[in-house]
Amino acid sequence: MNLKVNLGKDSAGNDVILDLKGQHIYLTILVGVTGSGKSVLGNHIYRQLVEQNSPNELGFVLIDNTLFNFTGWQQQSPFLLSPVLLKAEQSIEMLEEIARLRGSDETAALRGIKATIIHIEEYDLLCSYPERFKKAITSILSSSRKSHTHIIYSTSRIGSSALPSWLLSHVDFKVIFRVASKESSQLVMGSDLATQFDQVGEKILIYKCNVNGGKRLIYCKPLVKQEVELANNFTPGVCY
Repeated sequence: MNLKVNLGKDSAGNDVILDLKGQHIYLTILVGVTGSGKSVLGNHIYRQLVEQNSPNELGFVLIDNTLFNFTGWQQQSPFLLSPVLLKAEQSIEMLEEIARLRGSDETAALRGIKATIIHIEEYDLLCSYPERFKKAITSILSSSRKSHTHIIYSTSRIGSSALPSWLLSHVDFKVIFRVASKESSQLVMGSDLATQFDQVGEKILIYKCNVNGGKRLIYCKPLVKQEVELANNFTPGVCY
């Protein structure tokens, strides 16, 4: 099981490597306005994970109540633990089932998957079922290290409804793209920097430092053209 991915280059031109397992990153948020590069980065990450692992090592649960993302994913992809979830009720039921399985040590019975990536697109699910969403997510995160479950939550809408304090308190890693207002930038990173990006794909990476409660910031350049093309054309319908 290899959960290391390259996110791009830092300001000095060095590769920025993210290791979901080794760095104990169980909740990641991708934040930025529509068109800022969130979906491209998500596909860039998932393409690398699919290429580095087999369906017996890695499985995906993709929740997209917006209906616009993951069109390249084949519904019969061996990496999908379910078809892409497009309805709120089905999505919350899936999260609750995952929480139940993780909490009862039945993970191996699910499919013997060594690691699971749960992608949640936008905050519609949180908005529709706030208490059920909170209970399911906190339950999954409580056993995430043991079950190797990693949640990636992506939103273009920033505020207390989309990013409630309880959710932010669990975040291990933030990827901040361009946001629309200084207030939004202050909320997600404590400065106005995220309003100043000129290029699509520019981002700030914020790592939570569990040892002293601090954080580490890295500027990351946009992906190069070839990486963007690979991400946009990514179709995980076959085993690599």
